[in-house]
Amino acid sequence: MKLSLAITYAIALLFFLLMSNAHSNVSQEKERFMRFDEKRKIELERSSIIHVPLNCPPNKVKVGDRCRSIF
Repeated sequence: MKLSLAITYAIALLFFLLMSNAHSNVSQEKERFMRFDEKRKIELERSSIIHVPLNCPPNKVKVGDRCRSIF
């Protein structure tokens, strides 16, 4: 009786270890093989927000990503 209980326990433990290992391998593959647009979206969410003016006020000129005063 004790032997069969020990064997059952060992099989159950082995099963749970294999299942947890299989789950971690899938998550690692998902992180490794990510679509480009999904990766870009995650990077944008993690990065800080940079405000770039689309249109400058009438008395300023857009130089690069900034508005500069006209002299």
